[in-house]
Amino acid sequence: MIIVVGPSGATGPTGVQGLQGPRGSTGVHGATGPTGSIGAQGSRGITGATGPTGVRGDANPLAFFTGAYWNPTYPYADALNSLVPDKTINFGPVPFNTGTYLFHFEIQVGWNANGGDTSGDLLITQNIGGSEIGLKAIPFAKLTRNVGTVTYGTVESYSIWTTLDVTQGLSMYLKGNQNLLIGAQCVVFNPPAYTITSPGFIN
Repeated sequence: MIIVVGPSGATGPTGVQGLQGPRGSTGVHGATGPTGSIGAQGSRGITGATGPTGVRGDANPLAFFTGAYWNPTYPYADALNSLVPDKTINFGPVPFNTGTYLFHFEIQVGWNANGGDTSGDLLITQNIGGSEIGLKAIPFAKLTRNVGTVTYGTVESYSIWTTLDVTQGLSMYLKGNQNLLIGAQCVVFNPPAYTITSPGFIN
C-alpha cells in the first residue's frame, strides 16, 4: 500500500513569553587590594616676606636712679631739727640716648620747727655746656603755726610724673631751694605713645 505525504502546513503563531525566573543571590566581595606606597613629598613653598616690626613695649623701666636716702643717726627728731635748706642731690649721668622720656620722681622733704614760713622750688637740672639748665621746677611751701607753745616738724614724701628732655652723658640734679630736701629717687620709662596735655582745673 502506498502512503503519500501531503505538504507541511503553515507555522502556527508564537506562544506568549513565559514568566521571568527568580534573581540569583549576590556573590561575595573580593578581598581588598594592598595599600599603595606614599607619594613623594612636594617641594617647599617660598617663605613669605617678613612683616613690619611691632611697636616696642614700654612697660619695663628704662633706668633707675638711686639718688639719695635720708639715713640720719638716732634720735631722728634731732636730725630733723638740724636740717638745712638748699641741698642738692646728684643722680648721676644719663646713660640712655638724648631725647624725651617719662620720669617718675619720689622726693622726701623735711619740715622742722626752726624756720618760719618758706616758699621755694625743687629744681631738676642738667649742666649743659657749663650752664645749669632747669628741666623742671616743682613749687613747695611751708607754713609754721604754733599750737600754744608747741611747734611741729615732719618728714614727708612726694611724687611727680613728668616728661623731660635730657642729654646723654650729663648728670641730672635735684636742687632744694628754701625747702629741706632730704632724699629722692627716680625711675625712667621710654616715652609713651601719646602725651595728652589735659585742660586741668575747670573751676
